[in-house]
Amino acid sequence: KDGSLFTILASVSMARDQGGNPVSFIAINRDLTERKIAEENLLQFRQIMDETNDAIFLIDAETCKYVDFNKSARTMLGYSSEELSQLGPMDVAREIASFSQWLEWVKVIREKGGWLYETVYQRRDKTDFPVEVSSKLISPAGKIIVAMIVRDITERRQAEETLQKSEELYRLLAENSSDAVSLINADGKVLYVSPSYYKILGYPSEDYFDIGLPEILERIHPEDRERILLEIMRGNELKLASSIYSYRAKTKQGGYVWVEDVLRREFDENGQLIRTIVNGRDITERKRMEEALIQSKNQAQKNNILLQSIMESPQGIVIFALDVNFCYIAFTVTHKNTMKTIWGVDIEIGMNMLNAITEPLDREKAKKNFERVLDGEQMLLVEEYGDPQKYRTYYEDRYSPIRNEDGDISGLTVFVTDITERRHFEEELSRQNSQLESVHQISIGLTAELNLEKLLESITTHASELLKSSGGGIYLYREDQDKLELAVAIG
Repeated sequence: KDGSLFTILASVSMARDQGGNPVSFIAINRDLTERKIAEENLLQFRQIMDETNDAIFLIDAETCKYVDFNKSARTMLGYSSEELSQLGPMDVAREIASFSQWLEWVKVIREKGGWLYETVYQRRDKTDFPVEVSSKLISPAGKIIVAMIVRDITERRQAEETLQKSEELYRLLAENSSDAVSLINADGKVLYVSPSYYKILGYPSEDYFDIGLPEILERIHPEDRERILLEIMRGNELKLASSIYSYRAKTKQGGYVWVEDVLRREFDENGQLIRTIVNGRDITERKRMEEALIQSKNQAQKNNILLQSIMESPQGIVIFALDVNFCYIAFTVTHKNTMKTIWGVDIEIGMNMLNAITEPLDREKAKKNFERVLDGEQMLLVEEYGDPQKYRTYYEDRYSPIRNEDGDISGLTVFVTDITERRHFEEELSRQNSQLESVHQISIGLTAELNLEKLLESITTHASELLKSSGGGIYLYREDQDKLELAVAIG
């Protein structure tokens, strides 16, 4: 009536009279719409069954024969459709060897309402393989059918065996390692601890089983507890693959030892924590050594300050020390300032002193002196150093080698006194003496010809001018009278 089409089953017969002649047709039509839909649904179901990777079997519970199966079932077992339709679970399942066993299995399935189990199937070529079977009873048209979905778990079994071997090896390594090894699940529960925990903390392994994070934290020093909790939470939140931290752990005897833990976290493909593997070791001795090293460094700093003070105390003396490579290992502030003045260089510990000397001749001279001292020689030299364009000075340098506890030379020291002013005074005094000597020589030549008194007065005047003196005099020694007497005076 509405113009839609539908499928019918038509049955037509011919009506005849008494003489056998056809007189009419009788037609009976049946609406097949619902049956057609059911057939289409069944076809779709069949397509879905054939596309799934799992094998699907429908088994007559009373005969233990396959009544239907999908494409994956044929592929899994290696049989053709004709061959497989003649078989049943007793022909492929190794654990169902008789019909009575099959009936027991059907009974278990009925009682449980379904059954998921693992067993072993055999292929057409007689090879065995592990399977996971999900069984359930269905009753189409009042007939009892066992529906089985079978999954090949060969790869899973291999992975499990590999994991088991790996875990056994890991356990073997853990139990023979000096490090304490523990396994903690995602909820913070301890699943495994190695025997080394007993060696480190005195607790037997069973004391750790099934304890959680709160109990673990109770065994950590109160001053370290909050820090460790925050580090654990941070590592889990940031999904860090590994973390390392140290803390004081409480022993069964009530004391504390320093422990260093290395955490390795395992996450699933969704980033959810699966478990944490912890490697812990006793670092108490290392901590003691670190504390001793810190104290030693502090004491060394104090000694260096004291040594520097001693080095700085002599007035007018510059001190520096070099290693065998001519690099500074110590110097006074005065030396640092001097190097800045005469070479324009800011020196520092570890710097090669020769690199600070920019005058090639001075650098070569210093290098030769250093090498002599490193060969074991002690020297006292008066030397002139400095950039001619800046400031050049005279020094009295005392060189001495430095020896270590084995007596080997490990460096050198130089004590330097600036004698520039003294040198200038000596040069000026020498110049003046030369001038006086010249005057003396002149006076000798003139004595015979000039009046002695006038001559001496002239000499005295000239000498006073040279010496920038306001006056002076000349005394004569009379040997016959053994006395001095004033010959002439001025001023």
